[in-house]
Amino acid sequence: MALSAAAVWQLAATLGGGARSGWMAMALYASLPLTAALAESMQTETATVALLAWLAVLAMRTADDNWPKVAYAGALLVGGLVALKLTSAAFALLLLPLVFWRYRRQLRLKDMLLAAMIVLAIGGSSYAYAGMLTGNPVFPLFNDWFGSPLLPQALADDVRWHAGFNLLLPWDLTFDTDQYQELWDGGAGFALVALAGAWILAFCDRRT
Repeated sequence: MALSAAAVWQLAATLGGGARSGWMAMALYASLPLTAALAESMQTETATVALLAWLAVLAMRTADDNWPKVAYAGALLVGGLVALKLTSAAFALLLLPLVFWRYRRQLRLKDMLLAAMIVLAIGGSSYAYAGMLTGNPVFPLFNDWFGSPLLPQALADDVRWHAGFNLLLPWDLTFDTDQYQELWDGGAGFALVALAGAWILAFCDRRT
């Protein structure tokens, strides 16, 4: 939680905010119901928030001559996200195009290959371990394909995974939360709706 809060503060500062913005951003993160709930658990999402927030800080930094260091730091963060969960890896993929665009003038093939090796070493370790332990590198997913003896050979499924996306998604996540997560309605917090106006303002500011 401390790592995540520090990253949120730094992200606010990177986008031009002062101390007040930093404290407000940290308070918003800390006030989300999921923050407290996940801090009491062994769920991977607590660590995911920290890694993803620091990757966002890295993505929003002003491009400079420290590209190799940025590439390797980013690779460590992305590798950690890949290792945690496939959905965490998907979050990283959403940010990587922004990183590549902002540092496009510093891109070097050697640095990129080494960064990819770092991601593979860190991220792949989880799946190699799961594969050796269970016979399924993405256990318990896709067990219909890998056939681990620890679970029935059937496709893992959950009706919430098929809820889909629409323009009302922020509203539905807020007030019909159990359609998407194992939470009571409102369990995801009210930030998505309460800050709807802030989203519009953010699109009008070049920094954001």
